[in-house]
Amino acid sequence: MKSAGRKESPKKPKDRAERKASPRNSRKKDEKKPRKMPGFVKYSLFVLAGAAVALLLLGLYSWFIDPYQGYGEPESLPPVKISGKDVFITGVSGEVYIIRNNRMISAGIGDSLKEGDVLKVVDQSYCQIQFSDRGTAGLDSNTVMLMKKLVNAQKDMQIRTEVLMGSMLYRVNRLSENDEFQVESEGVLYDVKGTDFLVMRAADGVLLAVKEGTVRYSVDGFERDNPPVRTGEQVFIANDDREGGTVYPLGESAALRLENLRFMSPISVESGSWPVSVMIETSPPGADIYLDGRKIASHIFSGLFDVGTKLDFLIRKRGYVDKALHIEVKAAQDKIYLVELDPADLEETMMEREETQSFEGILNRMKKEYEQDLKEQQTRFDGEIYRRENRIQELSEQNESVTREKDDLSEELLKKQQEISDLRKLMTQIQELSNQQ
Repeated sequence: MKSAGRKESPKKPKDRAERKASPRNSRKKDEKKPRKMPGFVKYSLFVLAGAAVALLLLGLYSWFIDPYQGYGEPESLPPVKISGKDVFITGVSGEVYIIRNNRMISAGIGDSLKEGDVLKVVDQSYCQIQFSDRGTAGLDSNTVMLMKKLVNAQKDMQIRTEVLMGSMLYRVNRLSENDEFQVESEGVLYDVKGTDFLVMRAADGVLLAVKEGTVRYSVDGFERDNPPVRTGEQVFIANDDREGGTVYPLGESAALRLENLRFMSPISVESGSWPVSVMIETSPPGADIYLDGRKIASHIFSGLFDVGTKLDFLIRKRGYVDKALHIEVKAAQDKIYLVELDPADLEETMMEREETQSFEGILNRMKKEYEQDLKEQQTRFDGEIYRRENRIQELSEQNESVTREKDDLSEELLKKQQEISDLRKLMTQIQELSNQQ
C-alpha cells in the first residue's frame, strides 16, 4: 500500500536569466574579469606622467645644456655703435651724467664725449671711458671731469682732461711722437707719454701718484725745473705752496689704490669691429658684482666687450647664496642678465654667522669694512695725509739746511773768537810798547 502524502515534484533546471542573476555566478565573474578604471582617472594619470617627464627633461636641459644655468633667457638690448676716433664710455655702474650745453643727460655705454663736455659720477657710482685706442680712464665716486681739449686728426690725437673734483685713474698706451695727452687739475698740468697713474684733487691740493711710466708736470704754467715723477713715486702740490712740491716714494694709501686698478680690457676700435653690450642686474638690489675677482659694481653694471671675450661674474650679498655667471660674448648678442639670489638656508646662515664670529671671519669682516671706509673717506683724508708727508719732507730738508747753517755759524764764530783773541794780543803788545817809551 502506498504511503499517503504529497509527492514532491522534481526540481526544474534554472533558466539562463536566473543563472546570470545568482550571487554565486556574479562573484565568479568578478573574480575572472577585473573592474575597469574610469576614463577620467586614466586621463589624469597620463597628464601627471607627462608633466613629470617634461619637468625632468627641462631640469636636464637647464643643468647640462642651458648656458645660463637657471638664470633664464636674457633679454636683448639694442646694439651699440661707436666711432674709432671718439672718446666714449665703456663701463657704467650707478648714476653717471653728461653735462652738455648746460643740459644734464643720463650717460650710458657707447655715449661719445665732445670737447667742452663735463662727465659727472655721483656717490657709489663708477664710470670708465676710452680715448679711442690711446688709453682708458676710470672715474671714481663723486668725480667730475671736464673734456677740455679733444682734437681728432687723421693720425694724431690731442687730448686734455681736467679733474674738477674727485679722483681719476689713467692707463695711457704708448703714444706717437705727435700725440698729446695731458691732464690738468687746480693749475697743475701733467704731460703723459704712456703710463698708469692716479690724479686726485683734494680740498687743499692735488696728488699725482705713478704706478708705471713717467709723468712730467708744470705748476701755473711754469716748469721751474720740476723733476719728473717716475714709477713708484708721487708728488703733492698744495694750494698754498705753488713751488712745485717734492717728489717722494708712494704712500701706502696711493699704492693700495693703484694696486686695485679695476680697468676692464679696452675694446677694439678697428674698422668693422662691433662691441657687444652686457648688462647685469641683481635681485635683490644692493648685491656686489665681481668681474674676474675684482668688484666693479653694486646692483647694476653695464659694459662694452669685444666678441669672444670670456667673462666670469660673481654676485654676492650677505644673507644670500653666491651665484656665478659665465658669459662668452658673441656677435650681435647684446643682452641684459637678471641674476636672482636665493636666500641662504638656516645651515648656511649659521655657518656664515660662525665665520663672522670666528677670528678669521672677524679679520675678513674688518678687512671689508676697512676697504669700504677707505673708499668712502679717501678724498677727505688723503689730501691731509699727503700734505703732512710733504710737510715732513720739507721740514727734514729745512732741518738739514738749519744744521748746515748752524755748522757754518759755529765755524764763523770760532774765526771771530780767534780774531778777537789776536786783536787782544796786539793791543797788549801796543800797550807794553807804549809803557816802555
